[in-house]
Amino acid sequence: MTLAMAVDPFANSTRGKSAQSISKILLEKDETIDSILRHYRIYAAVLESIATPDNGGSEASRYLNGVRLPIATPKQIDLAYQLIAPESDIQTHEAGKFLSKLVQASFDAGYNGFLISASQGIDEFPYELTGKENDTLKIEIYGNAGNQFGSFSAYLDVTLKGSAGNHPAFWTKDSIIVIGGDVGTHCGVSLGRSKISILGNAGDSPFMDSQDSNWYIGGKIGDLASLFNEDYRGNKNFPNRSIFHFKDERSFEYAQVMFGKMPALYRGELTSNRVRLVQ
Repeated sequence: MTLAMAVDPFANSTRGKSAQSISKILLEKDETIDSILRHYRIYAAVLESIATPDNGGSEASRYLNGVRLPIATPKQIDLAYQLIAPESDIQTHEAGKFLSKLVQASFDAGYNGFLISASQGIDEFPYELTGKENDTLKIEIYGNAGNQFGSFSAYLDVTLKGSAGNHPAFWTKDSIIVIGGDVGTHCGVSLGRSKISILGNAGDSPFMDSQDSNWYIGGKIGDLASLFNEDYRGNKNFPNRSIFHFKDERSFEYAQVMFGKMPALYRGELTSNRVRLVQ
């Protein structure tokens, strides 16, 4: 893969912008932003030298876990997103991991209430974020997201004012997730003790292994046959103790039929799922 970063990202970020936009960017050009961009260039260069299509994600996580990123305010993180997302040729999920790490560092330092203007959606953002039981990590994103939006997180309160790709809310626990548009396949796999609202359509294979969660689907749902498939341990992907609200009548009826085929007791656990039609 090819990684490229402009020598001066601010030069590209101001090209074609209004005077007001340029003033905002120049106002925010400070040591913290410069430090973030330097860290990102190093991160990109490291991945260029060691990552392959098979190990890119693991190498990105390993590198970021050993780096102390600068503490940025929510406003600075929004600006960093604007500069990094469109400037980078790096696989977008690696950029997402970097920006997510930046959000986590900021939250750990006492900041919260992050607002992101996502002119370009990227994979794995937000990703692997952890808030607190009595102080959830709050993010609002204006725009679309890529794959694995809001995944592998806990105590996250995230609102997306757009659509998300595949595998959103994957293995996320104790969180609130609102998606204003559509989602791709495998939404909410192994979601636990969470509340998720999808105002648009949900692709194939949602709900798999959802535990103790509350769902709302405003549009249509895709194929649910995967709920009856077996994982590598030979277990079915049945959701347990979850409530599913549907606004679309046909989706509600389809879900009723599919959930009705599930046993009330599976491997010693009550499935106890409820399916409801809402206005």
